[in-house]
Amino acid sequence: MKAKMIFLSYLDISYSRSSVYLDANNFTHFSQSFFKIDLPILSACKKLWSIRNLLRESNTVIIIMNPCHILAPIVRFITSQTIILDAGWPLSDSKSTSKSIIQRSFKQLTNYVLDYLALNSATCVLLESEAQIHQTAKKFGVSQKKMIRIFTGLNESLYKSAINSNEQKIKILADLGVKNESGYIFFRGKFTKESGLEMISHLSLNLLSHLQFVILTNRIPNKLVFGKNVLVLTGHLSESQISALYFGASVCIGQLSDDKRLLKTIPHKAFEAGFFGKPYVTLDTGSMRELYPFSDQVAYITFFNEIETAKIISSLHENVKLKKTYSINIMEQYNEVANQAILQKNFNDVAYSLVQFKK
Repeated sequence: MKAKMIFLSYLDISYSRSSVYLDANNFTHFSQSFFKIDLPILSACKKLWSIRNLLRESNTVIIIMNPCHILAPIVRFITSQTIILDAGWPLSDSKSTSKSIIQRSFKQLTNYVLDYLALNSATCVLLESEAQIHQTAKKFGVSQKKMIRIFTGLNESLYKSAINSNEQKIKILADLGVKNESGYIFFRGKFTKESGLEMISHLSLNLLSHLQFVILTNRIPNKLVFGKNVLVLTGHLSESQISALYFGASVCIGQLSDDKRLLKTIPHKAFEAGFFGKPYVTLDTGSMRELYPFSDQVAYITFFNEIETAKIISSLHENVKLKKTYSINIMEQYNEVANQAILQKNFNDVAYSLVQFKK
């Protein structure tokens, strides 16, 4: 008899890191189902109450998908079943971009309360790194014994189904306005305090003004100025377009800031660089070393300044042999510890160890 996994979220499946597991077809011990629980809270409570009998069935594991922590205490009130909170990271780690101090403080307090309730409601909490586990346990006074590291990873199936021929990728790049055939320096990610777009701005105008940059982000503040060698793309792109951008990239850039949050987090693009086999330049942190432990897998910046960063990026871009070495090594390490099949197995093993089988 198979046990059941019930995934709950108030967002679309693809938004959450849990989509890496939900997309699995190889869970030998479990069947899977997904329910979208719409907010506000009253609507969520009504929906969860309407499926309470399903949630209470024997041999069931309930997964609260990231970042829907608010559902955990409601589900705990309804059922005593095993709850896995696939948090990845605490909501209170995110920094509000509001200009109002009052709004920022209120948001931070709200997220802290949601984190606390969710962490204490869950049977097991999945976090993105051992560094994250240590800091979260300390911050909220929750036992590390209920926390397990599973890397965030990447829903590879989305990209595998979108992979085009090289000729098609070149056409996609041309349609996006990318014309540099010798490769470019690629940054992908939202504008946040830890992203390091400020440094990229300085590099594009000065030390690396001779190189082509492509930036894919959600927005660029007016105060940030880039050189004429920078192509900025904003908005949503398809998996085919993103695949093409990685295909054409010579070097990929991670987070280029000294924000303390980077000490415990692993950006999504670190997994993308591994999947696509692209040289990756980023700050040297303990959390990144959990994923890529060796300096021939990722070009780590050990002394955080523009001069060293420019040297590393430039040498990788210009040295074909070095670039190939990093490309091979990062892909091999990714496939060894963090590809989708491995993360699905890890998740399946955790869930199987927690479910209480009943005849």
